[in-house]
Amino acid sequence: MNAWAAPRARSAGADADAGRFEETGAGRIPGRENVYGHRKRLEFIATRLDELRTARPDAPLRVLDFGCGTGVMITRPLARLGHHLTGLDIDAVSIGRAVRLNASPALANLVYVAGRLEQQPWDGLFDAVIASEVLEHIPDPPTFVGLLSRCLKPNGLLILTVPNGYGAFEIDSHAWEVLRKVPGFWRLEAGWHRLRAAVQRRTGRHAAVAEAIATEDAPESLATLNENSPHCQRFTRGAVVRLFASLGFACVAEGRSALWSGPIAHTLFRDSPRLIRWNGRLADRLPAGLASGWYFAFRRQPGTLSSGASPSSPA
Repeated sequence: MNAWAAPRARSAGADADAGRFEETGAGRIPGRENVYGHRKRLEFIATRLDELRTARPDAPLRVLDFGCGTGVMITRPLARLGHHLTGLDIDAVSIGRAVRLNASPALANLVYVAGRLEQQPWDGLFDAVIASEVLEHIPDPPTFVGLLSRCLKPNGLLILTVPNGYGAFEIDSHAWEVLRKVPGFWRLEAGWHRLRAAVQRRTGRHAAVAEAIATEDAPESLATLNENSPHCQRFTRGAVVRLFASLGFACVAEGRSALWSGPIAHTLFRDSPRLIRWNGRLADRLPAGLASGWYFAFRRQPGTLSSGASPSSPA
């Protein structure tokens, strides 16, 4: 079986105060909201873990974040909330960055591992397994889900986020690649940035916005350093639910990211908290098929085996 891949690099920060999750548990979920709904996604995951911890109050949750990259998006923020996190990624360079970033302070409840999922001795070890923006990179989803399931305790949660394979994010991303090849497009992009900066100076926001952007675009904000991981699957919401149902999982919670996301949306909206806020709200109010991505929490149904192949079979 091919090694499971992690998502392409993407900035961990961006641009609004739209997130509601300011203080939770033992730490603060950092970062401003952006057109990708990064804070909204983290809030969904943290809420599902809070619910699970309420049902199991005797000890901190043990959580696996598969495809964790550098850990800045999900792994480290969740560890700051008091959960015991293990971040796994096939990309050793990303894991090396994650280990270096686990400082100031170093979190004792956070461990990073570079390697393949099928090689880890984690049968029934975790209360929750997270695979965020990973499934679309996987050539064999049923076998992959079986490997994730092997790591879960009975009644554990499998938390998944996946882009809409036919939605605004994919359209925006493909359009951006076309625009980048147009001669002189960089001048149009530079002109837009100059106009934006001029408006910010007039409104007195330029210094604060520039500082936030510098932080968000810093190298240490990259979610992964693995650039060789293209999408090989496209999913609709219904296809995801049917896939997991066929493997013995029931959907127990669901959410949506943003209405419009991608590099074009990021370029246009990144300094507008109001537009970013409404971008997320519209995704919740319009039909699910229009959202750029979805969030799911699945629980294995009693008496079922959730793998297209035996979880112990060689991969």
